[in-house]
Amino acid sequence: MSEFNYKKYWIKRHNKIKDYSSVGIKSIGNKANELSYNILLKRYEAVLEKLELKKSTTFLDAGAGIGILSSFLAKNKFDVTAIDISTEALDQIKNKRIKTHCSKISTFKNGNFEVVQCFDVLYHITDDGEWQKSIKALCALSKDYVILHQRFLKIKPLINPSHIKFRSYKDITLEMQKNGFREVLSVPSHVVQRVPIYILYKIMPVFLSKIDNFLLKNWPFGLLGISSHEIKVFKQQGEKEKEKISGVIYNIKYFEKEFDGQKSNNKHYNNKAKNVLTMVLPIKRGEKILDIGTCSGTFAFECAKHKCNVIGTDLSAIAIKKCNEISSKKKIENVKFIVCSADKQPFQDEHFDKIIMGDIAEHLKPKIFQRTIKECHRLLKNGGSLIIYTPNKYHLFELLKKNNFLLKKDPTHINLLSKKDICKVLKKNEFKILEAYFRPSHLPVYGVLEEVLINIPIFGNLFRRRICIVAKK
Repeated sequence: MSEFNYKKYWIKRHNKIKDYSSVGIKSIGNKANELSYNILLKRYEAVLEKLELKKSTTFLDAGAGIGILSSFLAKNKFDVTAIDISTEALDQIKNKRIKTHCSKISTFKNGNFEVVQCFDVLYHITDDGEWQKSIKALCALSKDYVILHQRFLKIKPLINPSHIKFRSYKDITLEMQKNGFREVLSVPSHVVQRVPIYILYKIMPVFLSKIDNFLLKNWPFGLLGISSHEIKVFKQQGEKEKEKISGVIYNIKYFEKEFDGQKSNNKHYNNKAKNVLTMVLPIKRGEKILDIGTCSGTFAFECAKHKCNVIGTDLSAIAIKKCNEISSKKKIENVKFIVCSADKQPFQDEHFDKIIMGDIAEHLKPKIFQRTIKECHRLLKNGGSLIIYTPNKYHLFELLKKNNFLLKKDPTHINLLSKKDICKVLKKNEFKILEAYFRPSHLPVYGVLEEVLINIPIFGNLFRRRICIVAKK
């Protein structure tokens, strides 16, 4: 079957129709589409106010069509550039302040904008490769924000019209994260534009628009679960920008230390890599492994040596960007890194054979840790393994740090756990504990001492440095 020619489709449509229907839902007519766009513009205005943008902010309207949104932005004194594959559509933009270019999203390289918006366009790009290139281009063209509007579906539809291909919300989020953008705001724009309700728009457009307006006015954010369309704002995280994660400030110095430690063949990093890999092995060729809280990619890169497919995730865009640079420089093709929260991973159910949580549990708030374990259960295939490696909260070092006595307190360790604490959460989430033991410190003399003292009743806990757990789904 030949690929759908969306450029030809839109040129033909814009030639034939010269009103709101040319860019809206064709079947419901001009009046209904006009009312629908009026609602969208009100919602978008609220989003822009929330972002507190300056009047001179530069916007790229990607897939601008006849310029409804571009004109709205120009009217509000923003600096607007509009692009579309249809010159017939761009010719209908009358505002001289709007700069127009006829171009595909994926090939447009003329400028760098503070905000790039793409409203109801991406699902019209039916070729997956072109769709990915388009998202990459949107992110590359943006200095700060990418704003998308469309239906964000939890599940891909089984059937799509010839000129449309809907991707799931997870697919879109994952692609944005690959390009260094994280969702920071989501606002519902329409509620009643669902099949088959939207068909009634043609019969009673004013009435249904009033219902939409009423619902959105009274419950502006409480309708995200049932809204038909949403405006989602994705933000790029700059390298120099501090990131607040789990209530703790992680800045570039923090990550530089981690990457330098790994690069310099530091004993601490070698030791923990060895300890974790012992739990992960054996690794079969082609296995899918997820490294949650990857930070400097220590475990991900080690696993990648075993011909498996590895994904490292972290909430820090700083860390992820650096990891991707390393993998690109070293030409490691079987590992990739994306930005996301530990408890909200953008992958399908039962996707991974093994999941590593190495030195991450102590950085997560208790509720997030519990949700992350639940998420791991969802992501693992039946029989898959979850590997946890974390400091023991009763170890002498951690007790000294906690009280800021002799050893400096680590502000990033906000949830130190015991072996019992972790096993309790694992069992609650229907994991079977295969192994649960302790490893000594990497320090040359102290580590040997711990090996001896680790089994002493009562006081032995003071010398049990690392908790090592392997659990099975």
